Amino acid sequence: MKTWYSLIVCWKKFSALPFLLLVSALLLTSSPPAISQDISSELKVEHKLISIQERAGLVPNPIIIKRGTTVIWLNYSRDPMEIKFQTQKVTTACREPINFFIAKNGSYQSNPIKTGAVASLCFIEKGEFEYQLHKIEYDWRIDQKLLHGVIKVH
Repeated sequence: MKTWYSLIVCWKKFSALPFLLLVSALLLTSSPPAISQDISSELKVEHKLISIQERAGLVPNPIIIKRGTTVIWLNYSRDPMEIKFQTQKVTTACREPINFFIAKNGSYQSNPIKTGAVASLCFIEKGEFEYQLHKIEYDWRIDQKLLHGVIKVH
């Protein structure tokens, strides 16, 4: 009697198995949207580091990168810094930028980058992006030092 009961329970429990296998197969073989395929096939993931230094400024500067490259700014200076793009604005980025937000003008701008912290942005638009690093001063009497950088995206 227990054997029949066990078989009935097993049959009820696993009768959905073929359906679940079919759904799993469909999910695994379906392709992502065409837009992400186009971008991922064109872009190779690379990273470039720019260090913000007290005396040397931005190292390296300028930099030349390919579309899809993530630029990482690392603040080695004693003061918080903020990145603002000047002439050509960055309005589109791939993946999720770190420590950046979209400003009122529709372009990316960094939050203050504290000492030892990073900000990163992935570039997908071609062009020459000039930017300034503003030193965040908490004393209004001190002149704000500006660092200028250029990112050329091919």
